[in-house]
Amino acid sequence: NATGTSSNRISFTGEQESPGYWYGLTFRTNTSSNVLEYVDVSYAGSQYGNVMVGYYGSDKGRLKLTNSTLSHSGKYGLYVKDDSRFTGFASNTFSSNTETPVFLPANAADALDSASNYEDGNGTNRVEVYAQTVSQDATWNDLSDDPDGDGVEAAYLFDGSTKIEGALTIEEGATLLFKENASIWMQNGGTMSAVGSSERIVFNGKAQDKTQGFWYGLVFRTNSSANELENVQIFNGGSDYGNIMVGYYSSDNAKLSIHDSSIGYSSTYGIWVGSSATLTESGNNFGNNTDGDIHYD
Repeated sequence: NATGTSSNRISFTGEQESPGYWYGLTFRTNTSSNVLEYVDVSYAGSQYGNVMVGYYGSDKGRLKLTNSTLSHSGKYGLYVKDDSRFTGFASNTFSSNTETPVFLPANAADALDSASNYEDGNGTNRVEVYAQTVSQDATWNDLSDDPDGDGVEAAYLFDGSTKIEGALTIEEGATLLFKENASIWMQNGGTMSAVGSSERIVFNGKAQDKTQGFWYGLVFRTNSSANELENVQIFNGGSDYGNIMVGYYSSDNAKLSIHDSSIGYSSTYGIWVGSSATLTESGNNFGNNTDGDIHYD
């Protein structure tokens, strides 16, 4: 437990001011007593990060991280392993880390708050999310609020095939980027509600260019009215069937409603609908989808 105050912070740093000079702090224990509050950790990350929550895949490390700064890591600012989690996370700053500010599994992403600063001069200002099954209900917050006002906005960056088996809500204004062939699947009762406003929710390839089919897409396999997309932008997916797939197997009785959204730059269809699936759509804009805008199998 390292608890400082706003006027009397605790510092962990290297003997030399060189990124990756020392290993870092590693939390492998499942206890609420692991706390970093008003703490600065710098110049560590010789292997993974300034702070690691979990080390082995079987670890269930726990950490409360609030009002703290993780900077000048030789790798990531914060590295989270498999089944490790946060007991609290708020108002942190990640700056000048060699790689991304945060590297964590998909089922820990709901801990991240919009008041933290993820975009202060890191190697890339993306929160890197690696694939895992998310079985609990979760909200993924908008990380692009630009708390320091420098005009740089953070985003999620997904790798692999993330499976959603709880109720997922994505906050308006959030940007979700995807590495090559990465995807999100709603299955086994899982749902996605992504309702934007004037602040659209963005799903796009890593480079945010016009590379058709760079990532796989969003796959809805569940029959639920909670599957809804509104005021979203989905570009550059469709490496298999479409930017959006409603159903995957012919037996999938899937359901999706999508309204007032932009679907484009798929290397296949904008939306692919399986033979047993139901799509409700209106007010959408389609463009530059190689095989067509909507396909009913």
